[in-house]
Amino acid sequence: AVPASRAPLRVGRRWASAWLLRVAAVLVLAALGATSLLLGQQLAAERAYADELSRALSLAAAPGSRVTVLAPATPAASPAAGASAAGVPAGLGVVPPSGPGLLVMHDLAPTSGGQVYEAWAIVGSGAPAPLGSFSVGSDGRGWLEGISVAGPGPLTLALTREPGPGATKPTLPIVSSGTARPGA
Repeated sequence: AVPASRAPLRVGRRWASAWLLRVAAVLVLAALGATSLLLGQQLAAERAYADELSRALSLAAAPGSRVTVLAPATPAASPAAGASAAGVPAGLGVVPPSGPGLLVMHDLAPTSGGQVYEAWAIVGSGAPAPLGSFSVGSDGRGWLEGISVAGPGPLTLALTREPGPGATKPTLPIVSSGTARPGA
């Protein structure tokens, strides 16, 4: 039998142990909930990127589409030149013969503040024309919908990193670029 003087001590220890187990269970559930939320957001981002890439490939299959594979503008792309630590900035630009096109990029350095990536079209020997801008998150992926390029001839798509949207001429260095020919 337990002496009467120790009984309250054991009851107190049981209560404290049960309380600690409840707190631990709540913390575990909170951690699982946060992990689930994060994984859900990552899955949604992966699906969105896959959808955009699939759309680009569908547009590329249209007869007369100009398809441009964008690769690093410099042979040794580095984070300082605009590449993320995961790889080199690359992508796919598609301008169909009618309707809007699409540019899908990966392995870009994330933008911060007001920074954006600006896409540029150079048709033939013409001056670069801005196509639009987009931001990039920590996953290094981004896309620009609704691009439209007028004029026949060789098409070069280029990407620069700009301090903000609305650039009228490219800020060097060019991060990624590629050239396509009509019907290529």
